[in-house]
Amino acid sequence: MINEIELESGRISLSCFDFTGNAKESIDNGIKFSIESQEPGFHDCDFAENSARGYFSFVEPYEVENIVDGMTTMEAKKRIKTAEFVQAGDFLFTWGNSGAIKLLTSYISSEFATATKIEFEFNDLFNLQSRFELCKSVKIKNPKESKVKTVSLTGTLDCYSEHDVIEPRNHEIKSVSGIMNTPAIGKINVAVNNKGVIRIGTKKGCILPFDMIVWLIKLMNETA
Repeated sequence: MINEIELESGRISLSCFDFTGNAKESIDNGIKFSIESQEPGFHDCDFAENSARGYFSFVEPYEVENIVDGMTTMEAKKRIKTAEFVQAGDFLFTWGNSGAIKLLTSYISSEFATATKIEFEFNDLFNLQSRFELCKSVKIKNPKESKVKTVSLTGTLDCYSEHDVIEPRNHEIKSVSGIMNTPAIGKINVAVNNKGVIRIGTKKGCILPFDMIVWLIKLMNETA
């Protein structure tokens, strides 16, 4: 199905974007990947009502150092770099090669659609860590003038702000991680950072519905 993925390894790291517009129109009118012309673009895309799934690839040149007859030579080669994506309603989720992800979100943003990188704010991450069944870590950044610039707290954190290395009213939350009980697939390991990256860990072969990731974001935004 378009809106779910099998996690063969039990893990996935997703870059999250706010999405508006029509993904199908943007992709249909966009550039398609071609090995022959080496054009970067979309390929193997499927569409359903208000959702889309597919791949974006580009050809990357690189060199390999060889020794021939005692001499060092450079051999030019090419490889394909790929990112996969799922657009689900108001969100776009991508994973794979970071360079391909940058191109993907640039190419899908057009007169038909717009993808904007999500950055989770203090309240989003605070709400999430308070929802964990077990909080494993909270990474804090204090103001520049503080003696302690960054703090990584690990373990069960009932109230991390009580630690004396944290500026109580003037700090940022960089990332949080913990165990959460979800309505869709039960208990999962979740790690989220302020750069809009969500990492999910669960059992191998688990079927992950992207509606669950949407639910997680809305939970952070207190709109679920």
